[in-house]
Amino acid sequence: MFLGFAGGLILIFLTVYISDISPSTMRGALVSIVFLQIAGGQILYHLLNWISSSTPHETQIWHWLIATILPVIHIIVIIAGWLPESPRWLYRKGYIQQAEESLKMMLSSCEVFKEVTAMKLSLEEEVEVAEVQQENELNILDVILEKVPARRIIVGFGSLVAQQFVGISMIMRYSYAIFHLTTGRYNSKIVDGNVDYIINRVFFSVIPLITSSLVLVGTIICTILVDRFGRRRLLLVSISEIVSSLGLLSWLFCTGSSSVGGIVYRFPNTNLGDEDRDFWYNTDEERASCMGLLALLALAMYIVFHSLGIGTVPWIINSEIYPMKYRNVCLAVANVVYWCSKMVVQDLLFDCLGQYLSAAQMLFLLCLFSGVVGLLIYFYIPDQKVTT
Repeated sequence: MFLGFAGGLILIFLTVYISDISPSTMRGALVSIVFLQIAGGQILYHLLNWISSSTPHETQIWHWLIATILPVIHIIVIIAGWLPESPRWLYRKGYIQQAEESLKMMLSSCEVFKEVTAMKLSLEEEVEVAEVQQENELNILDVILEKVPARRIIVGFGSLVAQQFVGISMIMRYSYAIFHLTTGRYNSKIVDGNVDYIINRVFFSVIPLITSSLVLVGTIICTILVDRFGRRRLLLVSISEIVSSLGLLSWLFCTGSSSVGGIVYRFPNTNLGDEDRDFWYNTDEERASCMGLLALLALAMYIVFHSLGIGTVPWIINSEIYPMKYRNVCLAVANVVYWCSKMVVQDLLFDCLGQYLSAAQMLFLLCLFSGVVGLLIYFYIPDQKVTT
């Protein structure tokens, strides 16, 4: 519980802090570095998990791995102590000289002048609004309903909710089934304590390592392109490729796996017909068939294009779309909206549907949802590179 609470706070504070210290021309790329670090941490975790799964002394290795967490946390705390204070926060509190000194630690003189001018204009607008409205102490609901333009709330919160309907959690579960089919491991039996058990344990620990590496690739591409091509364009490219990948995977499962039902939760080794096995895996050459390779390609496309667009860009939009005075409050509420929508859509709705729908049906449903998300992005996300 405490780890989840801390993780939510870190995501809010990091996005706000990086957004505050970043020049507008690089803000998207620098905010996406947060997700680049998350992807790198996932790879490190799965790499250590793969190393530990390849040895019978797994428990002893994990004792050593857990023991390394505490010194790493202390190192992070020490490094954080050297970070400069947010210049925008200092400027709003009246510490103008300290704000300029903080900016000089990170930017050139020309960029410092531009940022100070932008902060001055933003603060003047806030003062004018406050004088007109004579605002008193406001609660969170008043800020969301009265102080922040409704279109910004719709775009910010809506993009995080729409992110859930493309079904990344379901695809990660289906990835095990796809690798299982295309590597010919549908006949393998897991028996604890023998070589087959070790091989299967290593095999299934490699799959999340591969998918996390694909997430890292997509996030790197997002970091490079987000300030050059804009948020909306990346989102549209991401959704278009996601729809294509989901449509292809749905067709493959519909065509080549008529005997495969709800394989998200149980993989039916016993009722997989010979014709379905040959569709995914070439037993003569002991490699994935052409259709199997196509499924792996579609899976890789989905993961990469999800992380370069809809998986990362909504957080970038939320870090810069709100007025500076209310950005912290709006991001905190956005974080709550994200986790609540994730729980309702992915952990409840999709989990229930996955129990009863076949793989082809579920993938086709996700394809339809993703298409609707693409239409909403096209009509509601503003067409500009920097949203502030």
